[in-house]
Amino acid sequence: MISPIKQQVSMDDAKERLVNFAINRDDLKEFLKLLPAEKELNLVTIEYEVQILKIISVGWGISFFLSVSSHKNELAEAFWNAVNRFSVDLSLTASSVTGKEIDYFSILKERLDQYVAALSSSKDAVEPLSIIGPEFAKICGNKDNAHVIMLGNRVFGSTVGGVKEYILSVEIQNGKNG
Repeated sequence: MISPIKQQVSMDDAKERLVNFAINRDDLKEFLKLLPAEKELNLVTIEYEVQILKIISVGWGISFFLSVSSHKNELAEAFWNAVNRFSVDLSLTASSVTGKEIDYFSILKERLDQYVAALSSSKDAVEPLSIIGPEFAKICGNKDNAHVIMLGNRVFGSTVGGVKEYILSVEIQNGKNG
């Protein structure tokens, strides 16, 4: 149950908390353990895509759960700017290891566009969860694998739920120190 007394946090603190949540892999490791050992599953691809899904889900959750807040645009922009900075560092590291230029933030934007297109193509007003899991599995190359679909659903649902819980528990103050 969420406390009726909201913690006062600065915009910077809220952004940092949400960015750290987005890039934290601890919960993803637990979700990945639920996948069966099947030859047709490319676990490297799935692990890579699940992190992307989590980051995108946090950004989506910020916009969704702060839709009527005056802080929505500021927090969303601060979040994506911080993710961009994280992506630059990750891209440099990955590029040096692979010898190929990698732009992780562009990959995030492409995946976000893919998920939004999948959600937009649904003619009926359906729960995003019914679209995200299958789209995640398709991106991973396992569009018909129920385990991969469920993994996408779990990560999306858990992440969006975590964002909701956090946003409902805080009152964001202007400025850096709340």
